[in-house]
Parts: sequence; structure tokens; C-alpha cells
Amino acid sequence: MAHPLVYKKTQCLDTIHKSSIVALAFSPCAGLLASAERGIRNGPTDCVAHLVVWNLAMADSRPLRYALKCSFGLSNLIWFNVAQGVLLGGADGSVTAVQERSNEHKISVFTFDAHESSISALAAQHKGVKLATADGRSLAVWTNVSQKWTLCRRLSHHSSLENRASGQLPPFVVTALSWSSDTHMIVAYTEHPAVILDTQTGDHLRELHFAADGPRVTVGAFGSGLYISYNGLDFNVHDLGNATLKFSFGHASTLPLPAVLAHEEHALFHGTRDGSVLLRDCQKSLLWQPYPVVELRHTYAAAIASLATFSMARTDKYMLAAGTDSIEGRCSIDVWQSFPVDDANPHDSISPSFAGSPAARRYRDIAVRLISVGLILSLFYLFQTNLLSYMSSISQHIL
Repeated sequence: MAHPLVYKKTQCLDTIHKSSIVALAFSPCAGLLASAERGIRNGPTDCVAHLVVWNLAMADSRPLRYALKCSFGLSNLIWFNVAQGVLLGGADGSVTAVQERSNEHKISVFTFDAHESSISALAAQHKGVKLATADGRSLAVWTNVSQKWTLCRRLSHHSSLENRASGQLPPFVVTALSWSSDTHMIVAYTEHPAVILDTQTGDHLRELHFAADGPRVTVGAFGSGLYISYNGLDFNVHDLGNATLKFSFGHASTLPLPAVLAHEEHALFHGTRDGSVLLRDCQKSLLWQPYPVVELRHTYAAAIASLATFSMARTDKYMLAAGTDSIEGRCSIDVWQSFPVDDANPHDSISPSFAGSPAARRYRDIAVRLISVGLILSLFYLFQTNLLSYMSSISQHIL
């Protein structure tokens, strides 16, 4: 059984980004953090964006490791592996590999054309061998051999909606890619069913149809064989083994915010419209209807338009959220670090304890009120019964 954890805000990074942060990624060792911005256009073809890498292990007030200025807008990033470093998805369809050579104090940059339009999703294989990229026209699988990226296969998008007799086919907007095995991948779209794809043969093995309409924003691992999706109204967790819906619960926000999974396959984080992050516990719920357990407030929550993105390190040590101040355009990244309960100060941290959550307090208040009403009704019933018995005895005595 895992030790209970508390989350404590350890850093607030006031970034050098001047536009919305579109992606965050931890290094495999969770010591470094990369952030990318959408970019600012100064003309029809002139755009400036920055990649920033932070050293979260630094105890001083200057965790900035390096920043890279790009002459094109950015749409996504991932940390591929220790050797390859950061991979940037460009709004121009390019992929840029940024590798830091610590022993030489240099940064090497290599760019290759991957797609014809903006890259909407990137995904690294679990073993760190293959890379999947996607835009609105195709999905491509790449492999790195001798520091050179080689195209393995390019697949066009298609779904069962193409078989409709009438109506215009919705565009293929890829919102997430997730490797489910060495060769199988889940592709999520906004207006098409998610697809389980065999990347070697190009075959569509299965389509995942969700209960409600709306954008299917993200697909990711949730336990063994479980995947979670957000469709604009609900979170759905599917068991891919038997193609069933494990559980589903509503979400107040209608913004396309990704989910972050943590706590040994039984809890998840998700963002909200007002700039907060909620932790939901799926074990302490009734009928698999997860309740909010912990709410982490962003620094700019009062003026934030929305959370741009958030992520969690593979070690579950760090959790972070990035947001943009809608008034002054400031960008910041909040870093939350998990500690065992014994090692954290309870006065400045938040524990994923169901009993102390806002939702739990609401349910507890409702339960107290129901119990109070029940006691009052019981007392009234006893009083009424005793009164009738007393009146009956008096009547018999008179008679």
C-alpha cells in the first residue's frame, strides 16, 4: 500500500514567454522542465517563439537553464529521451530536435520537415525508439538511427464517418496520440471516433465511440489497459481489453483541457475553466463516480483565462500547471511537489484526503442536515405516538 502524499507548491516560475504556453514536458529524470509558447506574429511570415528549459533541482531563485528563440510558431513538445532531448512540433509542420551537450556546454539543433501543416500531436514510444507525429492530413511514424530521423510509415486519416451518405465530413483534427504497445497507437480526434491503429500495417483495429458528442481532447494510459478521454462534457475511462466503458463522470468545464494521471492508477488530475486543477479519487467513490478531492489553485487564478496545459513527471514527484494572465498577458508555471505526509508541513500543503476536500465537506453537510431532519421527524413521531397513547388512556379512564 502506498504512503499517503501531500502536494506543496514549491516554485512559481515567471517565464520569459510573451504568448500562451502551449506545452510542458518533464525530462525522463524529472529534474528538467521544458516549456514552449505559441509565438507572436510580427507579419505574414515572421513569427517569434521561445523554448525554455528549467532546472527544477536548483535551489536558488534562478532555475532557468537555457532558452532557445525560434523563428516559427510552436504547437507542441515532448521530451523524447535522455539522448535525444526535446522535440518541438512547429506550426509550419516541422519537427525540431534540441539536444544539450552538458560536457561541451553547447546546444545542438536539428530540424526536419514532417508534415505540410501545423503539428497537432507528438508521442514517443515507451522504449524511446519511435516517434509519432500528426497533422490534419496524416500520421507519421519515425525512427532515429545514427542521429538521423527516418520515416517508417505515413498513414492518412479516415474513420467510419466517411461512410455517411450525406453531409460534409468533419476535418481530421488530431488532439492526442498515445502508444498502447510497441506497434499499436490510439489516435484521438475532435469530431471523429478515436482509433486504435496498428502502425506497422496501417490497419484500424477498433474505433472508440464515446457517449456524448464534442471534442475528444486527450487519450492516455490509466492503469493497465485503461484509457481516459475528455469529450467536452465527461471523462470516460475505457477498458481496451473487452471494449467496455469502465466509468464516466461529468465535468463542469467545457474547455479542452488534458487529464493528468497519478496516484498509482486510481486518481487523476484535470484542469478547470477558472484556472484550478482538481484531483479526483476513483477508489473512494460510489459506483465509480469520482468526486473532487483536492483543488490546487494557480497563482493567476483570479485573472486567468484558462489553464494552458499541465503535466506530471513520470516519477510522480512533480505536478505543474501553466497559465496566462488574461489582463496583463503574464505567463507563469506553478510547480507542485509531492511529499509523504510525515515529511510535509500540513499548514502549507494540500493532502489528497477525501475527508478534507470541498466536495466531501458539501456531502458531509448534506448528510448532517439529513440526519438532523431524520432525528426531528423521529422525535415528532415519538411525541405524537406518546400523545395519542396518553389521550387514549385518559379516554378509557373517563369511560
